[in-house]
Amino acid sequence: MAKTNTIAYEGKNYRVFTVNTDFGTFDVICIPRKYGNGTLAIQMISVKNGHLDEPFSILTVNLDNPFTQNSTRAYLDTNNNSWAEKFVKKNKIAEDTYITDASGFCRYPLYSFNLSRLTV
Repeated sequence: MAKTNTIAYEGKNYRVFTVNTDFGTFDVICIPRKYGNGTLAIQMISVKNGHLDEPFSILTVNLDNPFTQNSTRAYLDTNNNSWAEKFVKKNKIAEDTYITDASGFCRYPLYSFNLSRLTV
């Protein structure tokens, strides 16, 4: 079966990306959402055989920092997604701001997202 390049979801056509993790290689779409405080959240859903499969991951983490987070800037959840920075850079989804913030024992990098890259 030929690989699907886009998936229709909630009235939009989302670009299908390939993500390489420690557990294997997966096709996913990335959907911009909002956390309760209005800041950007990126939900990932896996794609199998050209169809949406199941929730894959939340790419971002909410540190509730209104001075750095907004509708296009979010912290990558590198604690749960060790592959996150490589994924967003390779697919030109986001650019590093070189700002980090801590929560618990983890430091999270802040990225500026190009949300237009998620849809076609």
